[in-house]
Amino acid sequence: MAYREVANRLINYVINNYSSDYQNAIQLYLPSCYLYRTAVELIIKETWLYDVDINNHVCLETLDKQKHSLSGMFGKIKKWIYKTYDDKNDIDKKAFLDEVEKYCNNLQSYDRDAKKFRYPCNNKMNVYFDQFIELDICNVKEYMERLVSSLECVSLELNSRKQCDFLL
Repeated sequence: MAYREVANRLINYVINNYSSDYQNAIQLYLPSCYLYRTAVELIIKETWLYDVDINNHVCLETLDKQKHSLSGMFGKIKKWIYKTYDDKNDIDKKAFLDEVEKYCNNLQSYDRDAKKFRYPCNNKMNVYFDQFIELDICNVKEYMERLVSSLECVSLELNSRKQCDFLL
């Protein structure tokens, strides 16, 4: 996915070139966080649209209601998985889905409406990030990469199951 790839390149560029230059680092760090968050949102929405077997009207209506809610959309996918495949009794899959949901919830609680990394301030002109925030670029990169990879696994699993159901 292009958003993930560009975010990865930006973060790596920051790590390799601006580790001691805060001003330049933050100018590339926030856009890379935005790109990662967008990648996460698009994977969730793509999974809902293409890998979950639900009426198209219901599917699109749900996307419209959820807007940028990572928690809400992943929660819908998780409920659908449990309802359709009875995976809630599979301890490993339940633990995996719970962990992915926790990652989505954490990111959602930090950036509820997909604006913090996109704009420098809110509608009331309050700045989102203080000039002196501490950047933990490597941990953010690892967190986002884990979340994106996990969501891709969910999507691949559902797509595979859908293909098997189709062949039966």
